[in-house]
Amino acid sequence: MQPNSDLTVLMFHGLRREIPEYAKYRGYSSYIIQDRDFEKCISWCHNNAKVISLGDVQKYLDGEATEPGILITFDDGLRSVIDIGCPILNHYNVSALVFLTTGWIDNGIEPSIFGLERQLWHTCPLKIGFRRGDFDFEAKLGSLSAIPKVIDALWRFCFKNQISPLSIRQEEFIFDGQNWQASLDVNVVQDWEPANWREIQKAVKTGTIEIGLHGVSHTPWAWMTEEQLENEASESISRVSQEIGIIPTSFSFPHGSTNELSFKSARKYFDLCFTSEAQKVKSRIDLNKGIPRFNVFSDNPVNINLEINYPKIARFRRALINSIKSRA
Repeated sequence: MQPNSDLTVLMFHGLRREIPEYAKYRGYSSYIIQDRDFEKCISWCHNNAKVISLGDVQKYLDGEATEPGILITFDDGLRSVIDIGCPILNHYNVSALVFLTTGWIDNGIEPSIFGLERQLWHTCPLKIGFRRGDFDFEAKLGSLSAIPKVIDALWRFCFKNQISPLSIRQEEFIFDGQNWQASLDVNVVQDWEPANWREIQKAVKTGTIEIGLHGVSHTPWAWMTEEQLENEASESISRVSQEIGIIPTSFSFPHGSTNELSFKSARKYFDLCFTSEAQKVKSRIDLNKGIPRFNVFSDNPVNINLEINYPKIARFRRALINSIKSRA
């Protein structure tokens, strides 16, 4: 690889035209960024590097690239990628690699865990609980400012007990001793609503997006047995083949959770496996350890140059901003 010809892989999730009032608290919008910030990111990438497609990656891995490259990726396959992201990508004549969670798309609804902050903001119960079998989570709320801490605590509880957060059903949440009653606000935008297969197929045909996989259930792969991993890989490949007529060759690990077995299983099916480590891609890297990506957080404003060229400073800046917000 020639000097100044690094490959950087960026990871996005969803987009929003406006951040709603209930999302002013830290946590919700960490992975949902505004369209204007996404456009600034794509503009910066377009002006400072070559925005590449999946087929160009191997050239960087082999050390044959002659200019800096950036690969744009999205996890999950959200509708906002199609509705908001694709027009911006088209404007700059670039594409993105979208890793689909096939079970999420088949269900066609936003997982309950992602509507939680919105619901808590509308109702503000004194206590929130989650119960499944022998697992029982309970936290005091009582004020809007406590929402991010409660949500963070719930996610930590889930990961400690190996409960996939996206598997939680609405009826498993308890607000002040009562089952969660959904908000009557039918006009609210569900930021984590998946695109449907027809929308995805259309975007693929136009060349705006390429398809990779993110599994079926979004369960962390480090938690699964070899048989479960085989099913996740083969079933997700089969669904994309049925709906879009292609066999994806790339994969990103749900929640960035990996171990030796998950890498081994993924490499049976996919040529390129992507992680969530914030590093640039080096030539001749060990593909059995995955390709790192920079997650682009919804900082205001988003500073993509700082994020990828000075990641330690970016992390410190973000932690400082979040600390100030939590005290406000």
